[in-house]
Amino acid sequence: MNNLDIEQLQSRLRHKLSCQKYILVLDDVWNDDRAKWIELKDLIKVDAIGSKILVTTQSTSIASMMGTVPSYVLEGLSVENCLSLFLKWAFREGEEKEHPNLVDIGKEIVKKCRGVPLVVKTSGSSLFSVFDSQRWEIMRD
Repeated sequence: MNNLDIEQLQSRLRHKLSCQKYILVLDDVWNDDRAKWIELKDLIKVDAIGSKILVTTQSTSIASMMGTVPSYVLEGLSVENCLSLFLKWAFREGEEKEHPNLVDIGKEIVKKCRGVPLVVKTSGSSLFSVFDSQRWEIMRD
């Protein structure tokens, strides 16, 4: 299989997809080249009834270019849910009660995350790393 050319690979992919129902997830698409999207659609266009392609993107123009159905826009998390997620990643359980000043900082950080869970999680875990390394420095001294 290592020596297959692109046509052979495409042929095998089409055959595999035509034999069964499938769902293809294209996550976090940023390429807005319509020609490439049409080329991909032609490649995977097979008669597998009930098969679906799910595309996620942050761009409304890409969503409209790719979609054959109206796009579904996800809402971000509420500020309360963001703070809860942030605190879970920033502190060990119950530890946030010992550091209300850091919780206040976290509240300000969460407002800037615009409800995006990955941003909240990354920010919270980064705060924990800083907090943990400061604690280590204090313990070492």
